[in-house]
This record gives sequence, C-alpha cells and structure tokens, in this order.
Amino acid sequence: MQFFGWLLVQGRIQSRANLARKNIIENASCELCGQEEDCDHIVFHCCFSSQVWRALGFHTEGVSVNCIWTVARPATVPGRHFYTFLLLICWMLWKQRNDLVFRQTQTCHSTFWHNCRDEARLWSQRFSQEDRLIADAWCCLFNSM
Repeated sequence: MQFFGWLLVQGRIQSRANLARKNIIENASCELCGQEEDCDHIVFHCCFSSQVWRALGFHTEGVSVNCIWTVARPATVPGRHFYTFLLLICWMLWKQRNDLVFRQTQTCHSTFWHNCRDEARLWSQRFSQEDRLIADAWCCLFNSM
C-alpha cells in the first residue's frame, strides 16, 4: 500500500493518460465519463470518485494527488490514522476503476461502500488493539452510505 501511495503521489499509477504518453494505448479517455483519465481524474475528478468524496463530506475541488495530504478532514472521519483512511479510499477507487476496465464491472456505490468496509476490516488487523476502534468507526461510516 505504501508503494501504491508513493506512485499515486508521484502521478505514476498506470492511468490511461500515462499509458498514452508511453505509446501503449492511443486513447486516454476515462471509460466511465470520457474525460482524460490521469491520476487526479481517477481519484478525485471522475463523476464516480467525486460522488464518493462528497458522500464522505470531503471538499476535493482543485485537489491534486501530488498534495493529497492537504485535503481537509471532515468531522465525520476520525483524526487518528486519517492519512491511512485517505489511502484506503484512493486504493478502493483505483480497484473500482480496474474492475471497470478489466472486468467490465459496472460502477455501483453500494458495492463500493461494502468493499470499503471489508477492506477496512482487513487493514485494521495491522492496527494496535486500541486503534482497531478507528477502523470500526470507518466501517460505521461506510455502512451509513
């Protein structure tokens, strides 16, 4: 996950724009909305992604992956392990995008929130016993979506 986060902040995940720059593909358009699919688009600006962030109470207008740490934390998200939470959402958006591209799985918010909850439970196993309550709070947040 740390490597994914590093690639994301560097703008180097394999978005369609990055693949087009390397002459691997010709079309850099997002398969969901048709706009250019760069890292910022996948994580923040695609219609699906922006709906996810809005539902969580985030304001991501003008935010870029290369300064993701500047995203303001909404009151509904615990402060402790906040950057881990950000990474979790980014990871799940990346996985959602890959499911669309490689499996032609239609985007569905209820499935997305269910998958976020499952992933948060897995990630919580890396937390100390007392910090697992934070992941429980994340799961409650995902359940309310």
